[in-house]
Amino acid sequence: MKHKSKFLAVLLAVAFLIAVLSLTLVACGEPDHRHRYMFVGAKSPTCTEDGNIQYYICKCGKFFDGDKQEIEESQTVIPATGHDKVTTSWESDGTSHWHKCNNCDAKFDLASHMTADEWIEDSEASCTAKGHHHKECEVCGYHMVEEDYGEMLPHEWEENLTADNHKKCSICGTEETLYEERDGKIYFGEYPQTKETDNGITATLAQMSGNRPVRGNSGEWTDYGYYINGSTSEYMWYIDLEYGGERYRGVYFTSYRPYYTTNSSSTGNSNQDDNGYYTNTLYWFKWEPIEWRVLERTDGEAFLMSNVILDSQQYYRTTSGTRSIDGKTVYPNNYKESDIRAWLNGTFYNWAFDEFEQVIINETLVDNSASTTSSSSNSYACENTNDKVFLLSYKDVLNTSYGFNLSSGNYDTARRLKTTGYAQSQGADTLTNSSYRGNGMWWLRSPLDYDSSRALSVNGDGNADCNDYVNYTSTGVVPALRITLLY
Repeated sequence: MKHKSKFLAVLLAVAFLIAVLSLTLVACGEPDHRHRYMFVGAKSPTCTEDGNIQYYICKCGKFFDGDKQEIEESQTVIPATGHDKVTTSWESDGTSHWHKCNNCDAKFDLASHMTADEWIEDSEASCTAKGHHHKECEVCGYHMVEEDYGEMLPHEWEENLTADNHKKCSICGTEETLYEERDGKIYFGEYPQTKETDNGITATLAQMSGNRPVRGNSGEWTDYGYYINGSTSEYMWYIDLEYGGERYRGVYFTSYRPYYTTNSSSTGNSNQDDNGYYTNTLYWFKWEPIEWRVLERTDGEAFLMSNVILDSQQYYRTTSGTRSIDGKTVYPNNYKESDIRAWLNGTFYNWAFDEFEQVIINETLVDNSASTTSSSSNSYACENTNDKVFLLSYKDVLNTSYGFNLSSGNYDTARRLKTTGYAQSQGADTLTNSSYRGNGMWWLRSPLDYDSSRALSVNGDGNADCNDYVNYTSTGVVPALRITLLY
């Protein structure tokens, strides 16, 4: 009986253990199946795609929440949010505009731009920038077209130079040097020189210049006042314009400028057509810094000569007769009373240099004695003059310390100078042979010793034993001057 009771106890214990174990088994259609949980991380929904909560899944196909409580698959899903409220501001590109979902890149109300007709001002012109305006889409405000327009305003220079001899704009503070020095040359002042050949630029300038001048009605143009047939006459004009940050001079003539002031106009009686410049045709030349050759430096001063032939002018308007000035007989080749001296110290001086540059141009006591000419007994030598700008003398162009050859008859390369496009448009005599192509002859201030109607000149080949009648308009001008060196 005692053994039987012990056996029953063992059976009960086994039955209890089986019951307990059975609680950890889940009936899932397979006998003795135990869940194996696979973790699935949470994912946020987007406007167009569902997300899900964090959950577990068993290979048997059942779903469980984060606490491993069984749930339905649908309970794991977080539905897509749908597009949020559309932004109030427009998005745009070069062709269209649209509204955008706050949460994604979806586009709504997509349409092409509608360009307004009117320009909208962004900024006015200043001395550092042109004006700027734009046209925009009438719907979204996108800038469909924008551009700089017009011209920059001129600087307003302060009255006095800065401590380091710069001129300074009182508006923007820009500072500019009065001259530049590089490669042994000094670049100082400006003068029209190179012919503009860009058709777009010349067409714009032609439109800006308005109607062409005619005799009796110059309009916005200025008459040169050149001689023809022995008297001044309206037949050649100029106008200065600014475009694209550059300054240009327009030249227009209805008759050719004759070789001599006493001649009439004809194609065979002028160098203009030989140089490729013709009547009733508009030409444009760019104002550019003048390149000066340094002949001498002494005591903070530089003696300069233009390194090119800048213009073409007569020495004096007539070869005949004498004048009486202050009780003295004055001959046509008298430099003191010459047209070219007056032109250099008036027209050229004011065209080439602004009021600041003029400050550093020194007045020079110009030696016009016979010793500076080709003959020490030259009876046509005149009094010395005080000039800002002057011509070189015969003695100057034989001075070896200035870099010239001592012999006047030498074909000296240092005396060979090119004529600018502008000088050619004025009728400068320009050589066309292969050896000296582009060179011109240029005036000296020295009178010829045996003929009152002639003054000395340098030929395009460098020979200084030359002379021309004083009323010859085709001899080039090579200005000389002295400036105070600033550094």
